[in-house]
Amino acid sequence: VYHINWLHTKAVEEVKLIKSEVQWSINFFDLKFRQWEKLGMQSQEWGAMGHAVYAACQATIYANLRDQCPMKIADVNNSV
Repeated sequence: VYHINWLHTKAVEEVKLIKSEVQWSINFFDLKFRQWEKLGMQSQEWGAMGHAVYAACQATIYANLRDQCPMKIADVNNSV
């Protein structure tokens, strides 16, 4: 019985940790999105259009990563 309780507690702890890691990833992607978006706006103000376009591409990448994270985790949760 002790062994089963230990396994259950460990599994619950792992689930909490994974959920936290997912949220940390989403927060990181959102931070990078906002940073690139800000750099893009600054580049436009300075007239550096090439830099602005590159920053917009990077912002789009991080926005997509941020937005897809919850969907991918939901897919994993549904398959378990």
